Amino acid sequence: MDNVIKLEGQALTDYIKERFPDHVEETEKDSVDMDNKEILEAIAETTFLNDCVDSTWLESQDDQIDYATLEQYVHEYEVIYYHVAMEFLSEHDPSMYQSMEIAQDLGYEPKDINSELLATLLFQHLAMQELYEIGVE
Repeated sequence: MDNVIKLEGQALTDYIKERFPDHVEETEKDSVDMDNKEILEAIAETTFLNDCVDSTWLESQDDQIDYATLEQYVHEYEVIYYHVAMEFLSEHDPSMYQSMEIAQDLGYEPKDINSELLATLLFQHLAMQELYEIGVE
């Protein structure tokens, strides 16, 4: 697993912008300033981002919720247990084409890949797309 590239923070943001430029440009144009209540309401309407964000903790924060905080939640989320991973993959990527492509782009080799890793990478990718869509800065 020496060839694995772990992308976080700005490096991950740059990767997503490079890989999905049309999608990012559209969401950046739509980006608006949101207060915490609006951000939490937007998160509640998402599928993946809502699963990995601790809304109770975020509600208790006086500071403005920012992109970096939400991004950290996404990157800490892991799909665990084989049956959970396989259920997620069969529902969201039955051919595993998208999740394998993400793993390849991040430098994983086939010997280092398992269902939990693929499900986690795909989940994080989908949650990051939702984060871009809601327009948090």
